[in-house]
Amino acid sequence: MNIVFLASTIFCLGAILYIGLKLAKKQPVPKNYLKLFISILLGVFSFTIEFPFRDTAVKIAILPLGVWILFMLLRKKEGAWERYRKFAWLGFFSNYLFWLCKCIRWIITQISTLTRKEELICLHYNIY
Repeated sequence: MNIVFLASTIFCLGAILYIGLKLAKKQPVPKNYLKLFISILLGVFSFTIEFPFRDTAVKIAILPLGVWILFMLLRKKEGAWERYRKFAWLGFFSNYLFWLCKCIRWIITQISTLTRKEELICLHYNIY
């Protein structure tokens, strides 16, 4: 595991946690954090399109299947869908946050790889 992967993953999870807690504080009803967490996790499920880019597979979320499942489960309960839909959508849009972090991680990795190659070339030809 490299440090760039770990740092970007911690940043994404921290951002999702921060936004989720901000949304939870705005709710007037008592909060059940387990249900909020489950609705965020359920919102992550989506239909994705995967295509290769350079040496990695890029996945883009298209259809929010988890949001639809949560809607089907909560539509009959009075006020439940309105209470948990924000968290389900947060889960769906977290797919894009992870995608953005993956792009940034790829750029950082490419830059560090280029720097290492330049250092090796300089050492090989005694340019320093």
